[in-house]
Amino acid sequence: MLRDALVERLEQCARALQGGFPVVRDHLWLARDDADAVATAMMPKLQKTLESLQTTLFEAVTLELAVDSRLDAVALAQLMPRFWADFVRNASDSEARSMGTLPRVY
Repeated sequence: MLRDALVERLEQCARALQGGFPVVRDHLWLARDDADAVATAMMPKLQKTLESLQTTLFEAVTLELAVDSRLDAVALAQLMPRFWADFVRNASDSEARSMGTLPRVY
């Protein structure tokens, strides 16, 4: 369900980028110059959104496959190092230790 929603948004975003933002450029109530200005201003934001959607979709599919495969914490940490680092950084000591981590000694 999440994957389907992400794919749909990704397709919408890609279509908008390919067509030069036709929703704005072909709008009945916008003058051509105004529509061009809005589309030009929105294109970098739309490109950033597209990249974010691609990353999120990749992470969602990775997590879905990992859960379906019943991977252990070590495998998950290797597949998703950024999420693992966030978890370890924000987890309580007891929660992190139960996953096999050790505190740093300075």
